[in-house]
Amino acid sequence: MATIVIDPGHYAGYNPGICYGYNEGTTMLTLAKYLGERLQAMGADVTYTRTTNDQNPTLAQRGSAVPGADLFISLHSDASDNPNMRGVTSYYSVQQPASEPFAAEIGRAAAGAMGNSFNGTFARMSETTPGVDFYGVIRTAVEAGVKNAFLIEHGYHTNYADCLVLSDPAALRRIADAEAEAIARHFGLTGAPPQIGTPAKPGTISGGCHFSYTVQPGDTLFVIGERFGVPWRDIAGASGIPSPYNIEVGQRLTIPWPQYTVPHTVRAGETIYLIAERYGVPWQNIANANGIAAPYRIEQGQRLLIAQGCQYDYTVQSGDTIYLIAQKFGVPWQQIASANGLKAPYRLMPGRKIVVPIPQV
Repeated sequence: MATIVIDPGHYAGYNPGICYGYNEGTTMLTLAKYLGERLQAMGADVTYTRTTNDQNPTLAQRGSAVPGADLFISLHSDASDNPNMRGVTSYYSVQQPASEPFAAEIGRAAAGAMGNSFNGTFARMSETTPGVDFYGVIRTAVEAGVKNAFLIEHGYHTNYADCLVLSDPAALRRIADAEAEAIARHFGLTGAPPQIGTPAKPGTISGGCHFSYTVQPGDTLFVIGERFGVPWRDIAGASGIPSPYNIEVGQRLTIPWPQYTVPHTVRAGETIYLIAERYGVPWQNIANANGIAAPYRIEQGQRLLIAQGCQYDYTVQSGDTIYLIAQKFGVPWQQIASANGLKAPYRLMPGRKIVVPIPQV
């Protein structure tokens, strides 16, 4: 049985993200519990360095929680002064170079589940003491005889797209599933893993989409948020609007919007490529959304989430035309026509509900 220590980085409220409500300490505890549940179901012996948000053990207490453990994994999200910086990064010990491929496998699994890039694996050395690890949790874990000591940065909470993904409980479960699969493969765990991904009804997975909106007379961020059902702070974050959150008529805002998905149960004889062809989406999107790594095998009965793009359900108002609606959402009118089966002369009656395709980030 593999002995695994999961360390939810920091503590409650630590490191707020760019999107409203996110902070690293609280979110990593949620991810840690999801990951621990998956690994326990696979037969691993799991220990947490903290189990509640009011706990804040020292770095030494975290790293030495279980001397001689097979794996110590510290869960984090990264930060940068560059808001465009994204991606998952894995860190391993300078004293354990042979563990680099294992750290890379976990990092790639997390990146795939997030639909993100993998920035690589690094052994970060102390800036003052050569040959010693920079990260205290890795250093003390190695000193305690842990065989593989890793720190995983799950994207950047200073990047809006990454922050939205990490704020989604369904996405956290996908990340946990993918990381558990990678760990299980390394240790040869034979317990039955859960189905990859968290099934959801159509249109309920958040993150990854946006549309543009032009500020009208009388608009405030709060009013716009109420109109579209999106937290006004999320609009401010996506649009780069700082406090005191003033906006001007004619200003273009970015409205973050949920990604439209449908569940699919794998049937006998199906492959990820056949399913992708059936839904008309790239097979890589299905693999990333469900944490499926090479060689991309799926099993009969497995539940997948198929991301079919993004959409907004819009009710036609008096005076609307397909061209005005397209201008309102910043999308080509031809895409609206195609999504709703509209043909020339493209007339729309007030009260009709139509689908507006939304660009993906």
